[in-house]
Amino acid sequence: MAEVEFWRARNALLGSLHEQLSQAPARRVLAAVEAGSADRALLPAFQTLLADLHKARCPPGDALGRGG
Repeated sequence: MAEVEFWRARNALLGSLHEQLSQAPARRVLAAVEAGSADRALLPAFQTLLADLHKARCPPGDALGRGG
C-alpha cells in the first residue's frame, strides 16, 4: 500500500504544478519570456519541461482508481 500512496502523492503534486503553470500569472511570464528573452535557449527548455510535466501526470482512469 505504501507504493500506491507514493504514486497518489506524486500524481497530486504533478497535478498541482500543472494547474499552477496553467494559470494566468504563469502564462503572462511565459509570454514575456517569448517576447523578449535575450536567452533564446530559455523558452525551448521551459517548453520541454512543461511537456515532460504533462506526460508525467497520470491520465484520468489511471491505475490508482480515480477518474474514467
